[in-house]
Amino acid sequence: MKKLLFIFAFALISMLFMGCPYGSDVPIDKTPSVKIDANLIGVWSPTGFDSTSTYTVSKTDDYNYLIKKESTTGNETTVTKYKAFLSDAGGKTFINIWADDDSQTPKYYFYRLGWSADNKQLTMYEVTDNIKEAFTSSDDLKKFIKDNCSLSFFYNKDTVAYSRK
Repeated sequence: MKKLLFIFAFALISMLFMGCPYGSDVPIDKTPSVKIDANLIGVWSPTGFDSTSTYTVSKTDDYNYLIKKESTTGNETTVTKYKAFLSDAGGKTFINIWADDDSQTPKYYFYRLGWSADNKQLTMYEVTDNIKEAFTSSDDLKKFIKDNCSLSFFYNKDTVAYSRK
């Protein structure tokens, strides 16, 4: 039963990071500098496919978010928590996301954010997992993103749209 629960939890975490976006040992910004976007706060659900997951985004301070993913299968609900903050690179807004666990060294994942005209739908564009560079400083990572973020192949083809509930 524990093995089945572990596999289920791993599958749920994988759903958040569909297509395995690029992961890094450093965030885009060493210290968050983009203030909270009030449009992100609230409850969101994926659109375009049948999903039993909802994401509750809350503010932890002026720069950081807590994202709580609740997934329901049958009578069982699993909760996974993530931390996040926004970065601006090349005139585009990116979200830095990492698991809210006891890990000594978090792995950061990056998505470019896009909004519908009415701010009721959010689209997340995964930074491609084809990046082979490993960055040891946020400054180097941010420069790399600025230099490449306008290129279509900088993003995986998988995008996920979320609607406010």
